[in-house]
Amino acid sequence: MIHLAHQLRLWELTWGLARAFCSLCHSLRAYWADWVAVAELGCQARGAGRRPPLAGHRAARDASAVHGGLGLRERGLEESERALAIFNELGETWWAARAMRTIGMTLFSDGHLDRAQDYLIGAITAFKGEDDLWWMARTQRNLAEMRMAERRPEEARELLEDALEIFKREGNRYSEAQTLRVYGEVLAAQARGEHRHGDRRLAANLFTRAGFSLDRAGEMFKQRGELWEEARCLRAAGEVGDPDNGLRELDYVRRAEEILAALGDSWGVARTAVSAGRALARLGRIEESEQELRRAVREFADLEDRWWMARSLRYLGEAHLDAGGRGAAVRPLEQARDIYRSLGNEAGMRRTLELLRRAAPGGSDERRPQ
Repeated sequence: MIHLAHQLRLWELTWGLARAFCSLCHSLRAYWADWVAVAELGCQARGAGRRPPLAGHRAARDASAVHGGLGLRERGLEESERALAIFNELGETWWAARAMRTIGMTLFSDGHLDRAQDYLIGAITAFKGEDDLWWMARTQRNLAEMRMAERRPEEARELLEDALEIFKREGNRYSEAQTLRVYGEVLAAQARGEHRHGDRRLAANLFTRAGFSLDRAGEMFKQRGELWEEARCLRAAGEVGDPDNGLRELDYVRRAEEILAALGDSWGVARTAVSAGRALARLGRIEESEQELRRAVREFADLEDRWWMARSLRYLGEAHLDAGGRGAAVRPLEQARDIYRSLGNEAGMRRTLELLRRAAPGGSDERRPQ
């Protein structure tokens, strides 16, 4: 239908059908090849019309979403910035806020945390000004994920608890489940920190709460038939890091990869290889861990996702260090450092340099919280 509308130069119909199809694909995280083709048709139709309606301008944002999801961050960023300029020119403040959020998440996914923060906070402020609490809360969840990457879990918890209250009040079960997943990830990070600092009782309590939050989110998605979101919950459950639950966590990760592979989510499969590598490292299976993490590096290289290449290499170096292999840790850590430097990612650089100091002769073997 979309191809036919495009061939007949029915631009408004092309934009409308493309918008609906891209929205469906975005919700399911499926039909990636068709998603790309339709998003590009939408962009072509937008350029072909004389004075395209607002629906036509949304095509640039749709293209940004699919290209970003495939790891083509630079292209996705260009399309998001073009969409923001168009919406600002039209005075469409709500759509401009949507574009700002997309830019912020693209920058975050590419490791540019400082720039990403500005766009996400700007989007939150804009959504609040539009009195759109749902989108405000959703963007707060995104900002919380970034605070997690910056090792600021207390701030992340505050943002998530506020968002959860909004989603529960409005009866939005889907967004509530998404937020419960991130909340479980935050609790798990805090649990790992307490465990490494020696407070085993508090750590055990946080591990339990993290597992409960992730199980609840996963069950909510399962009841809705949301396979992609269910897989994300399984992957998150496999990353909790509870020392008493290692084999079960590895099983969660394997199940997540099966779902994502069936959906054709190549980036998600690469991301899950990272989780598998880390789960295997926690079990002391270092050779298998290295195989998974190097697979992730190769797949992220194919996807041109250099930030996740760097993270995979950093995790590989960390796995060797934790297993006592200082010599084997140096090369992947140096590679990660070089990528982080080229990206201007200061947070990643700091973490990698900490690990390189541990790998140096006479360096401390103390394990640091994630």
